[in-house]
Amino acid sequence: MGDGGGGKMRIQNRAGMTLVEVLVYLGMLSMISLASMTLVHWYHRFLGPTMGATVLMLETHLAQDVFARDVRRAPARPHLWQVREPQMLVWSLGEIDIGWEYKRKKLYRMAGRYHADRNKWSNVSRSKILGKCEKVHFAVHEFSSTGILRGVTAEIATSKQSVEQFTAIREGITG
Repeated sequence: MGDGGGGKMRIQNRAGMTLVEVLVYLGMLSMISLASMTLVHWYHRFLGPTMGATVLMLETHLAQDVFARDVRRAPARPHLWQVREPQMLVWSLGEIDIGWEYKRKKLYRMAGRYHADRNKWSNVSRSKILGKCEKVHFAVHEFSSTGILRGVTAEIATSKQSVEQFTAIREGITG
């Protein structure tokens, strides 16, 4: 393969990369991939458990806020409360009943129609409010002289060490 005349070969520059360039780029890509995977591993190993505890704490505070909102709207008269047990509360708001229940280490809020005689819900909307609890205990407080509801205390234990207790006070209490 000559050039047709003098017998010399010419090397021409073509577009592309040499083998050395490919190996350098491959090595750089490998180092960047290794560094990013190391960061992801470090994040999951050291920050992951902390994030789980933070999410659980935020869920617990959210549950407290929703519960306090419901209790503020709860009826003051005891006969409108259908269930007042340590693991379950149900009260009537007229056309709808609101309930809170601790069952299988989860805290649920229900809205629908509760039938106390059958201990069953119909047309219920059930929401899991807190998915990881060790214990939940409700206590209803009334004014001793009038029997009017003044508030509900909820004790929520998300682990054996962490117990949060708060009291939701009804709106417009006059004692």
